[in-house]
Amino acid sequence: MRETGAWLIAGLGLLLLGLSVLRRGLQALTGTWAARRLEALDGRPLSALIAGGAVTAALQSSSAATIFLVGAAGAGLLRLEAAMPAVLGANVGSAVTLGVFALPLDRAWAPLLALAGGLALLPRRTPRAIGAALAGLLGALFGLRALGRAAAAVGAPVTAAMAEHPLRAFVAGVVLTAILQSSTVAGGLSAAWLAAGQADLQAATAFLLGANVGTTLDTAAAGLLSPREGRLVAAWHVAVNAVGAVLFLPAVDLLARAAATAPSPLAAVAAVQFWFNALSAAAFFPLMNPAARLLRAVDRRLFPPRA
Repeated sequence: MRETGAWLIAGLGLLLLGLSVLRRGLQALTGTWAARRLEALDGRPLSALIAGGAVTAALQSSSAATIFLVGAAGAGLLRLEAAMPAVLGANVGSAVTLGVFALPLDRAWAPLLALAGGLALLPRRTPRAIGAALAGLLGALFGLRALGRAAAAVGAPVTAAMAEHPLRAFVAGVVLTAILQSSTVAGGLSAAWLAAGQADLQAATAFLLGANVGTTLDTAAAGLLSPREGRLVAAWHVAVNAVGAVLFLPAVDLLARAAATAPSPLAAVAAVQFWFNALSAAAFFPLMNPAARLLRAVDRRLFPPRA
């Protein structure tokens, strides 16, 4: 049991540290591109959706992207109507991280690690940033491997409850992701349970739907501390993920079948994440204008302007 606990702590630590290093490396590469790009997208919803996905893929964190949008809106740089499609795109882009982790890099770890170390020693900023991003990716991959070893050992009680009903798997996804504040970690756990045969794809899919709700907690907290426009962007993110997850919960079998042909458990998890968020974005995209009016009306009722 102690060995399992050590693997669990080491896996979580390596994964979160790797993601942090990866994110910082990519941020150094992108610079202020994200801010400049999104500020220019007011009135161009399709372009904003694509840019939101690209920013999330670059930052390797949908939470970082949505919190950025909340902050930009709160600072008066973005209107709610401009941020709404970018939030949808950020959700779709969240599948990129899991997709990258699903790449077959097992035999390339040693040369890639040597390459990352060599790049980090170079004097120029761009090669160092690439080296940091690569080192972060490899660290996160090692963390996922360790996490999978631990999850296979301690996951039996959770997966047994998940297997009984999709709603239990959904609630487990909400709670665990709200605690861990990383949908990537939740995806890694579900992939580990799949690989160990402790959960089927239907239970893992319901768990991932819950994870998409749990991951909104940090955005909601940022929104509560923001001025009105930032608060509205956070409310939109929570509403899209929560309503979308509840609506798709009865269609767990369909989502699972769409990912059933994936070559690995991580690839299956990435496919579920992509299809859920892509279909959810397609459903909410034409509803953005009435949703914006509704959000503003509810916000005025809950937080009336001071006279």
